Amino acid sequence: YLYTRYLKSSDHLLRPGEYDISPSLPPSAIMARLIKGDVVTYKFTVPEGANLKEIARIIGASKLVEEPEVYKLMTDAAFARALEVPEAQDTLEGYLFPDTYRFPSGVDPKDLLRVMRQKLAKVMTPDVVERGKARGLTPHQILTLASIVEKETGAGKERPIISAVFHNRITQGWKLQTDPTVIYGVPDFDGNITKKHLETAHPYNTYIIKGLPPGPIASPGSAAIEAAVSPADVKYMFFVAQNDGTHVFCETLACHNKNVQKWQVDFFRKPKQDKGG
Repeated sequence: YLYTRYLKSSDHLLRPGEYDISPSLPPSAIMARLIKGDVVTYKFTVPEGANLKEIARIIGASKLVEEPEVYKLMTDAAFARALEVPEAQDTLEGYLFPDTYRFPSGVDPKDLLRVMRQKLAKVMTPDVVERGKARGLTPHQILTLASIVEKETGAGKERPIISAVFHNRITQGWKLQTDPTVIYGVPDFDGNITKKHLETAHPYNTYIIKGLPPGPIASPGSAAIEAAVSPADVKYMFFVAQNDGTHVFCETLACHNKNVQKWQVDFFRKPKQDKGG
C-alpha cells in the first residue's frame, strides 16, 4: 500500500483479474504486473468439425463458463442475430471458428463467443465470398458445404476432391446423400446409422432433400472453407471410405458399386490378419 502511494498511483491504474504472483516478487514487480494487467488466462482448443454441443462441452471443461450457460447462449436466436448470423438459422452452428483460445477468468460468455465469431469473419475474406458467389453459393452456404466437407474428410489432401463431388452432385441436380448431415438431424445419435435414419424426413436428411441442408452441421476450419469455394477439377460423383481415413473416388455408379463391395463388404469379411491387424 505504501509503495503504491509512493508511486502516486490511483486505483484505476490497477487492473482487476486473477494473477499468478510469487511471494518472492518485489513490490515493484508486483505493481508492474497489476498495472499491465498480466492476468492468468485459461486455454481451450476447438477442433475442426466440432458442433455446438461439443464446443460447449470443451468450453465448460476449461472452467471459464459453465457448459449449460454457454450452450444456451449459442442457441439463442437473438444473440445469433447480434453476431450477424443469417436468419436462415437461429444458432451459432458453424460460426464459431475452430482454434485455440485463451481468456481470463470471469470472461463474459458473450465476449468469448464474439471473439470466436470474429475469428471466422477474418477467414471469410471478400475473396472467399466472391469465389463462393461465382459458384452460386452465399456465405452461409459456403459454411454449410465446408462443414460437410470437414465431417466427410479423414485425410486433409482430399478436401478439395470431396468438395468437388458435392459440387458435381449439386450441378447435376442430385441429392448429396451424405451421412454426417443425417446424423446431425438425429437427436441423441448412438453412433450406429441405420436404414431408418436414412429414410426419416428432416431438414438435414440429404438422402431426402435436394441440395444443401439449411445450415452448417459443425465448425469448418480454413482448409475446408477454402475447399468449398475452390473444389478440385475432377468429374467424380461418388466416394467410399477405404477404412484408413482415405477414400476411393469414382465417376460412375458401376465403378462405385465395385468399390463399395470391396471396401464395405469384402473388407469386413476378411480374417483380421489379412487386414494388417
